[in-house]
Amino acid sequence: MTVAASGPVDGARNASLAPGEVLAGRYRIAAFLGRGAVGEVYEAFDQELGDAVAVKVLRPEIARDERVLQRFKREIQLARRVTHPNVCRVFDLVYHGGEAGAPPEKVLLTMELLRGETLEQLLARQGRMTTSEALPVIGHIVAALAAAHANGVVHRDLKSGNIFLVPSSSGTRAVVTDFGLAWSSIEANDAANLTATGELVGSPAYMAPEQVRGEEATPATDVYALGVVLFEMVTGELPFVGKSAFYTALKRLQEPAPSPRLQLSDLDPAWERTILRCLEREPEKRFPSVRHVLRALGLTQAE
Repeated sequence: MTVAASGPVDGARNASLAPGEVLAGRYRIAAFLGRGAVGEVYEAFDQELGDAVAVKVLRPEIARDERVLQRFKREIQLARRVTHPNVCRVFDLVYHGGEAGAPPEKVLLTMELLRGETLEQLLARQGRMTTSEALPVIGHIVAALAAAHANGVVHRDLKSGNIFLVPSSSGTRAVVTDFGLAWSSIEANDAANLTATGELVGSPAYMAPEQVRGEEATPATDVYALGVVLFEMVTGELPFVGKSAFYTALKRLQEPAPSPRLQLSDLDPAWERTILRCLEREPEKRFPSVRHVLRALGLTQAE
């Protein structure tokens, strides 16, 4: 689930909170923004600091799960470790209501409010992007992932729905959101205890083969997901689609990645080579870093 949206959306009539409600004595709800697997997202006004923020309210059954709460606490810790304009800022984990010694009525995450649309929404609205349109966005995604990897953090759930496009006078800024499934190599042992045995962590359409196998995620895992996003950007399609989420994930263990030129015959061969190397089944055959992906496409960044 993204942490913000372009504005009030369909489904607001069924939202659990109404405009004007105040959470934790501080966050006044302004508008419903969206609903996802873990809860609802609202635009709110922080009455203490005088700023607009995004508030993700966890579903009650999730908020009562101590393992999940530990994961969200980790999200804040990891997000604070990665400070970059292409990474969504997460501020705090907040508890609302509840008697002393009793569970809170609501648990919420406060984070940067992003105005615009997700890459997934853009592709659904206008179809595939040209390589010249895609390249600046890819540069921002790579910058975000490189900053995370430099701090020992792997996103583990990179997808077009977690990439927000924020328009500005200087052009569109791509922001990577939802580090809630991120993996810290520094704290791998602790993080491993938060994932149930056999649980698929991530989004099946974007998961690397090692995630499907239940193995440890590394920066190469994000390189693979970046390859899926690249494929999606230039073809408008996903490389692997099965009859269910499980079979979608399983296909990448059994079949090589299809060439994007099957969907787009005039794609630059350099883009084809880059995408297919990202989508190698074995991590060691992929690019050694996300910055190498960018270089293969002919774009460099300051380290």
